[in-house]
Amino acid sequence: MHQPLTPAATRVLDRAIQLAAATDASSVEPHHLLRGLILEEARASEILSEHGISMPQIDEAFPQEPLLEHPHAKPVPLDDDVTPALQE
Repeated sequence: MHQPLTPAATRVLDRAIQLAAATDASSVEPHHLLRGLILEEARASEILSEHGISMPQIDEAFPQEPLLEHPHAKPVPLDDDVTPALQE
């Protein structure tokens, strides 16, 4: 049985989906999730900040060009409901 997402986790995922859609991405990629985590004012953003991870570093590490697909990546199409994919 899966645990429900916390409100903060739901906000991060929603933000990641919005960021992906804003760049016409066909799926939510790791850099969208990282940006969503940093933009969320929660413990995860504090931990990333404590480790020196900032938005400019993410922008540098993940340029806005098409990303190579990771062999184990499982993209979530933006036009589908993300809930089933998150429960897998």
